[in-house]
Amino acid sequence: MTNTTTATRIPHFPSVEVAWQDVNNSFERICLTAGIGAIEHMLCEDAQQLAGLPHSRAGGHVGTAGDGPRARSVSTAAGLP
Repeated sequence: MTNTTTATRIPHFPSVEVAWQDVNNSFERICLTAGIGAIEHMLCEDAQQLAGLPHSRAGGHVGTAGDGPRARSVSTAAGLP
């Protein structure tokens, strides 16, 4: 009769488990970053379809709230500084 001895359990190596956890965390970060980028791209496309392309008046400057008052008609434009 022959007796076979085989390990029924893989030896416990904490360093391998820690390394595998690091790989898992990195993969999750990669997936999350890619997902955020894809959603951002889709939202930009949706915004362009709904509102049109952004425009500028002077070489890439997009108007902000601090640009000052705007005239409602040509006749009132002369009164503004």
